[in-house]
Amino acid sequence: MEILQVFGIKWQLLAVQMLNFAVLIYVLNRFAYKPIMRIISERQEVIVRGVKDSEEATALKGAAESEKERILLNARQEAERMVIEIKKTAEGGAHDTIRDAQEKAVALVMEAKKKAEEVRAQMIKESEKEIAKLVVLGMERSFRAGTRS
Repeated sequence: MEILQVFGIKWQLLAVQMLNFAVLIYVLNRFAYKPIMRIISERQEVIVRGVKDSEEATALKGAAESEKERILLNARQEAERMVIEIKKTAEGGAHDTIRDAQEKAVALVMEAKKKAEEVRAQMIKESEKEIAKLVVLGMERSFRAGTRS
């Protein structure tokens, strides 16, 4: 106690200030630190989910590309088979049949390309929708978090 008097410190005032500081720490912890940490945690979850969905969309796009290549390969093989068949027929003198078969082969290839592009476009469209949903969700949560502060 003598040391407090030497420095001119009143112990009652020191006790009240310590109590005020403890109340301030409690209030800041309760109403500032915990809510901020909760918001940060929620945002982390949204970001992780967004990254995961983006990776899935990339994988789907890759799958669509490989499906497109497979369809085109099958179409080319079918067209080659038809061309060989046409050549055999042409050697027999059926020129009209050759033209029909070539037209069918071209139509088959075009149809396969069109189908592959449709599959690819659909996959990209779905990926874009998912990414857009995630962006809107993230912005909405950010906005809500910003209005709470």
